[in-house]
Amino acid sequence: MIEPTLALFNKWKEEKNPVTHLRMDNAGENMKLMERAQSAEWKLGIKKFELTARDTPQQNAPVEVGFS
Repeated sequence: MIEPTLALFNKWKEEKNPVTHLRMDNAGENMKLMERAQSAEWKLGIKKFELTARDTPQQNAPVEVGFS
């Protein structure tokens, strides 16, 4: 999941549509994604990583309200 996601982000960066903010829960694979995205190998330039608590609707209130 990590490498294909970073490859997609890199493609968007090359197309002049870079990812600047990334919001995800604090699951292990997402933490590894964050580490790899910040590595010298990828140089994606993501400015802000937002981590939310996992499995809590409070962190996803706008979506939960939208389903009501």
